Amino acid sequence: MVASMVAKSLLVLQAGTRPARYRYLNIVRTYARRGLGEESARLFLRHAQLVADSMVRAREAWAEESQPPMAPSVWVFD
Repeated sequence: MVASMVAKSLLVLQAGTRPARYRYLNIVRTYARRGLGEESARLFLRHAQLVADSMVRAREAWAEESQPPMAPSVWVFD
């Protein structure tokens, strides 16, 4: 699907990015926004909430992975 959109000049590959990143041409974005009409504000807000939720989950996962191992709760002395 992406290759087809690139072939039709709807998407442009950004040079020098790894992994590959694509962007819509401004005219395509403008057309899509006009097609959304009044619904665009709701969709932009929903997208922002999804991104924020994803960032919170990523931060929580990172915090769990970076915790030092727990010290033993019982010490044995000779």
